[in-house]
Amino acid sequence: LEFRRVLFRSVASRSEAPTEDPVSVGSRRLALLVDDMEAVREVVAGQLKSLGFEVLMAKDAHEAVALASRVNSLDLLVADVSLPGGKSGIELAREIQVVRPQVKVVTMTGYNEAMGALPEPDPRRWIHLRKPIARSTLGNTISTLFSRELGAG
Repeated sequence: LEFRRVLFRSVASRSEAPTEDPVSVGSRRLALLVDDMEAVREVVAGQLKSLGFEVLMAKDAHEAVALASRVNSLDLLVADVSLPGGKSGIELAREIQVVRPQVKVVTMTGYNEAMGALPEPDPRRWIHLRKPIARSTLGNTISTLFSRELGAG
């Protein structure tokens, strides 16, 4: 776990050169970020905010479901695959998409072996990323999800 923290600190401290921003793809959109590691939540939340999202944060699936039930609209779920409390990020995403089928999902993992065990992604609704995630990668991924929603991709 300490190795993962170090990786995220190094990614967070790098100043990324400005890339072609996905035109504030998150403007007026709400994202729910779920990760059990506070350092990861802080880094990814900062990335999402810089992309124009309002961000709610949860440390596990139980807290995420409670937060999701309190908002009128939810546009994006970004969840770690491995969460404490008996429910994975995959199970959480499926549960939320049953109630809110419009929600786009980005699942993330820092473990190579977990990538092979993930369900087949649906590029119109759900994409998997490997941690650590650069802001530009996250932005391009989210832009792809939402552009497909609009029929632009």
